Amino acid sequence: MIYSIINNLLPYFTTLNFADRVAGICYPVELPILSENNTTIIKRFPVIENQNKSQCDGNDYISLIPDDSLKSLIYHELVSDRIEEDNDSYQQHVATVRLVAWFNLRNINQSLTNCEQLLQLINNKIPFSMPDYGAAYRITVETADKRIRDKNIFSQWNYSESEKQYLIFPFDFGHINLRISYRLNKCINDIVINPNGCSVLNVYPFAEICDNGTVYELEAGDKYTCSVTSFDKRHKWLSPYSYNGKAAAGSLESDAVWKIVRIEIAGDGSVVEIKTLNNVKWSDVLTLIF
Repeated sequence: MIYSIINNLLPYFTTLNFADRVAGICYPVELPILSENNTTIIKRFPVIENQNKSQCDGNDYISLIPDDSLKSLIYHELVSDRIEEDNDSYQQHVATVRLVAWFNLRNINQSLTNCEQLLQLINNKIPFSMPDYGAAYRITVETADKRIRDKNIFSQWNYSESEKQYLIFPFDFGHINLRISYRLNKCINDIVINPNGCSVLNVYPFAEICDNGTVYELEAGDKYTCSVTSFDKRHKWLSPYSYNGKAAAGSLESDAVWKIVRIEIAGDGSVVEIKTLNNVKWSDVLTLIF
């Protein structure tokens, strides 16, 4: 429920004239990627679920890496969500949520030398009480801590050197720790079983670095969607390799237009190596030389 409460908090921040990208509670994604010397490394970075996602569709994650095209980036991290009281009627929760805010001062106002004023403007938008939502009621939000330039908030992410430049002037950042108290009513209806009609087959990770080197595309290599998409996708498994193909919708498997990613999987499930070929035929996938 804390995820929904934070999502209901977002409209308070989107009214700020410098708020470009405002997101709820993020979570880490670890992706195997190819470095410049063609070795596989694991990149860990924050993403947020697309609020308009479909169970049948891929590309449901939005990267939360600082980007100099933005004025600001605001997202949340769940630190804890404790149950302080539990009885027949309700559970009393107290959650600690960290609001992280990154700013591109150059794109906001040329006179700014730090983000203190911007962080305070965000803080001023935080309501003390929020409307009931679903089973949650008596929702209150308090600021427990507020500071700027604590680099420890980014220590869990594997940012590259080019991305770390966004942590020094004319960029700035800060965080606000929120103490959120709420009750969960135990008198709720049973869930209605209403399964999705789409067909999802053996989903394997399919990841790549986009052309600009900073934005990550998260896809499912063998996920067939309910609706028409701009790409056709294929997957084939032949131990120890997972082959993932993508081409423009309507492409024939014999057309030399496919992008194929071959992921080598070790016996323990870890990724050994990733290789990519472009403009090849999916029909030749098992005979291609990677």
